[in-house]
Amino acid sequence: MEKTQEDLALLAEQALAKAKTKMLLKLPFYASIMMRLPLTLSDTEQTMATDSKQILYNPKFVVELSKETNGSTLISSVLCHEVMHIVLKHTHRFGNRNHMLWNIACDYAVNLILADDMMPLPKDALLDKRYTNMTAEDIYEKLLKENPPSGRMIGNITQAPSGESEDAIDAMIAEAYATAKARGIKSVNIDRIVAEAIYPTLGWKDILANFFAEVVKSDYSWTVPNVRYSYSGLYLPSLNTKSLKPLSIVMDTSGSVEQKEINEFASELVGILSVSPDTEADIIYADAEVCGEQTVSLTDLELTPKGGGGTDYVPAFNRIAEAEKDYCCCIYFTDGYCHSFPSEVPEMPVLWALSKDSYQRFSPPFGQVIRIGV
Repeated sequence: MEKTQEDLALLAEQALAKAKTKMLLKLPFYASIMMRLPLTLSDTEQTMATDSKQILYNPKFVVELSKETNGSTLISSVLCHEVMHIVLKHTHRFGNRNHMLWNIACDYAVNLILADDMMPLPKDALLDKRYTNMTAEDIYEKLLKENPPSGRMIGNITQAPSGESEDAIDAMIAEAYATAKARGIKSVNIDRIVAEAIYPTLGWKDILANFFAEVVKSDYSWTVPNVRYSYSGLYLPSLNTKSLKPLSIVMDTSGSVEQKEINEFASELVGILSVSPDTEADIIYADAEVCGEQTVSLTDLELTPKGGGGTDYVPAFNRIAEAEKDYCCCIYFTDGYCHSFPSEVPEMPVLWALSKDSYQRFSPPFGQVIRIGV
């Protein structure tokens, strides 16, 4: 006997209640945001949807998912999917893009995050590892040049009303993140995404200052600011000693790094060495292997980058270990398009300085990540 609309609505409501309970127990970050949004029944949506103000759902879609072996888990994953659209502000980043293609690009971006966190997805969900470490904007540009993707969208996003503030979303994200941390539930993906979503105004120069303050704070004097870098607006401490321990600098010279990014790396290196003008830096140029090395200082900073191949982070760290030098820290300039990391965590502090929008998805197993130039 075919179920009536009232029957479907009741069954969907019951299935959603089970999924929400599961989220509250295991996925507090997502649950905290979801519980602030009304779940609205919609016969016009084929699956689920969001406009950042609510989550709409088709009762038939929810009931179909509930019949799967892991039905409640699948429903909770789809709810997390919609929440992640909100967290990444996909409804606000619409621009003048094609509605359907933007939805597809955003689905690819979100599903890769959920899959990386071991969340199951419905059958035929849009998932393609070629788009790993790519933003929705990057994926959209690729889709414009490719054939239509295979698979179905889990949900639909609609553009946020013009002029709508993102402050409410930021507040929800901050509270949800605090809730998850209080519960001791961690996710590298969430850490990076939250940092990008609600702390984008913290410039790389501020983070760099904080980083150096931590790794060599015994040598710093915050009483007298370092005037050598004041022209750029960066307040760095002066040093009680004449120099820091040597710096280890790695420059990603793989084929995906453009010359303008190499120039940007070099520019930021000047600022780094300005913290302590007498300090030397050992530079390693690396793609999939070590391609060159040189030692530089603020007064001798003519760089000779070499490379152009693939990307692998392991060789550079191996070379640093072989040097057996007492470096104060390692700064790795890269575009972030690599997943090959050392199996052992380096003993020194590591700062990853990224040049591209891959910042949002770059999740190294160690070190701190900043995006330079913002």
